[in-house]
Amino acid sequence: MDIDNNEMNPMQRSTELSKKALEYLKKYNVAPDPKSYDVWYQYASGENVEVNKAIGDFIEKGGIPDQVFTDRIHANILSYEVIAKTVDSVTGLLTDQISGVAGAMSGTDEELSVFSDLLVGASSDIKHGTFDDMVADKLNSAVDKVNMRVKELEANLEVSHGEIKKLQHYLETVRQEANVDPLTGLATRKRYDQSLSQAVRNSIEANEDMCIVFLEIDHYDAFRTKWGQTTAEQILRFVATAIRENIKGRDVSARYSGSCFALILPKTSIDGSRTLSDHIRSTVERKRIVKKTTGEFLGRVTLSVGIAKYAHGESIGFFCNRCDRSLLAARANGRNCTITELEAEDVLSGITSSVQDSDLSSDNGEAGAA
Repeated sequence: MDIDNNEMNPMQRSTELSKKALEYLKKYNVAPDPKSYDVWYQYASGENVEVNKAIGDFIEKGGIPDQVFTDRIHANILSYEVIAKTVDSVTGLLTDQISGVAGAMSGTDEELSVFSDLLVGASSDIKHGTFDDMVADKLNSAVDKVNMRVKELEANLEVSHGEIKKLQHYLETVRQEANVDPLTGLATRKRYDQSLSQAVRNSIEANEDMCIVFLEIDHYDAFRTKWGQTTAEQILRFVATAIRENIKGRDVSARYSGSCFALILPKTSIDGSRTLSDHIRSTVERKRIVKKTTGEFLGRVTLSVGIAKYAHGESIGFFCNRCDRSLLAARANGRNCTITELEAEDVLSGITSSVQDSDLSSDNGEAGAA
């Protein structure tokens, strides 16, 4: 919970989070199995709002997390079985509704079959001159039954149609929730990865530019430590809104990790991606962050941004690494800036050279003093 995203590369951060998760498992005497590890890794990262709230509330009330509590958190929040059960339940209800409609249709077929037989008989009676009032009464009675059955069917169909629409909407909501980050309303990392794979395929097939962008909130963990989790979450939502309001319909925006966001920009060049990113960055920076309860000015939020363009034929992993390196260069360049892959190596090598020159000057100074 006290790991600084801004000061580490992804490998370092993952290692630190793993250590922290294992510390929690040892502290609360929880078995280090995959499910338990997943719960406490998520808690250590601070990325899963539901997990953090459930554990935080439990500890705040004096509870001591144990194996049973950990298993319950995984089952109720992280397990895909929760979503699967909901989908199965809705699918079952849909099946029942469709079966009901099919049954009603079957009953109507029987009524129509009887009516058809009566018509055939009446036609024969008319042909042979034996049609009388009794036959006419039978026909009228059959017509009345068919009309009544049709009205019942129409009513049943209308009700079933409404129920099916509600169930379909609910099922779509469940699917959307599985792909949407509950705090920011942007896509989840899982959804982002799926979208990126499709975007890469589209870029190759159409031979068009496609860029990805990583945007990271500068010194987010320090801000959270100073002003609290609730205010920090408001910052995340604010940045997510700024991103959502500035991208186009074909673009994809996601919460990539704790304080890092990601964009997929199809049919967009490096220059176009920079223009969009700088607009988002300036929109965020202009906002004065004020505490609602006291009116206290908390400061301004800035973003570091890295950009990379897909090179046809490269792996998605290498593509993301290049963008991550651009973000690393933006951090190294003092943050609150946008660095593309075209500039990243010059920035990083320039910083390395400056460090080496500084070390050399220090060594020379020491030698002179000696």
